[in-house]
Amino acid sequence: MVIEVCKLSTGDSLDMSSQDETSITANDATIKDMEGAAVAYVADLFKVPAIFVKAVTDLVDGDKPTAEEFMQNLVAVTAALEQSVSQVIDFINGKRFSEL
Repeated sequence: MVIEVCKLSTGDSLDMSSQDETSITANDATIKDMEGAAVAYVADLFKVPAIFVKAVTDLVDGDKPTAEEFMQNLVAVTAALEQSVSQVIDFINGKRFSEL
């Protein structure tokens, strides 16, 4: 399992459009998803801290079609995400935001 802090970008499909690529490059983002950026935007509007734990199912530069790679990696990624979320909860439990 690899744990990495990175910037998140968003898009409206699994595939990488030229608009998505431009946005990711312009914002120095590492990963793209379809939900997290919207949640981060609203959290920022309301000044609510947010922590995202993401699991990547498909790679932009992978040699397989996006949907095929997604399905192939889904089970392993879900198991890794379950473990990571448990670790994050254990880490933040009982701490104040300033302690994180």
